[in-house]
Amino acid sequence: NEAGQFTTLVPISGNGHTTGLQLPFASPFRARTLDQYGNPVNGVPVAIDYDDSFVSFLGNEADLESDGSGYVDITLYSGIESGSDYLLIGALDSAGILQVVRFDFSVAPGPVFEVQPNPGFVEVTIGAAAVPIAVKAIDGYQNLIPNIDLQLATRNAPGSTGAVALSAASVRTGNDGFAYFSVEGTVAGEVQIVVNAPGRPEAELMSVSVLAGC
Repeated sequence: NEAGQFTTLVPISGNGHTTGLQLPFASPFRARTLDQYGNPVNGVPVAIDYDDSFVSFLGNEADLESDGSGYVDITLYSGIESGSDYLLIGALDSAGILQVVRFDFSVAPGPVFEVQPNPGFVEVTIGAAAVPIAVKAIDGYQNLIPNIDLQLATRNAPGSTGAVALSAASVRTGNDGFAYFSVEGTVAGEVQIVVNAPGRPEAELMSVSVLAGC
């Protein structure tokens, strides 16, 4: 029998996907590369096209190709804007003709994924003693997010001097969605504590202002 060659790109699942702000879509957008007999073809390079101001792809687009079963899975993350858009997946067939499939999706309005200080303070005064801080991770539907890693960093505001120390460089939320750390040091002016969630489209999620202590 004649060896199969890639001739057809077909959509499998994902059209009509909906998600909230700053969240991944629940499942990948999936297409499949097939030969002239309808059998899967692996290792076919594919390209994707989307509005990167609306959604993001966390990966190397140069490495995209169909897997051993001919599937192409694309995971997208929404940004901070709601609305409707589409994703295009394309690949050149054995005749050099571009095969393209389209997936429509929408992003629902609502609160963005964020980390919030608890119990609602936005500034603390530090001095010789360490000050405990609690934060909570919340998704776009205001549900607490358990067991997510958060990275901590400090950043001086313009004109401020000195430094603060954090009790840890990273923390993990518990089953209740809360994470805890402490801060101490001296600063003249203001310093921000920035909490990041690795792998999220928006890196900076929360800043706590720290005022100079005596």
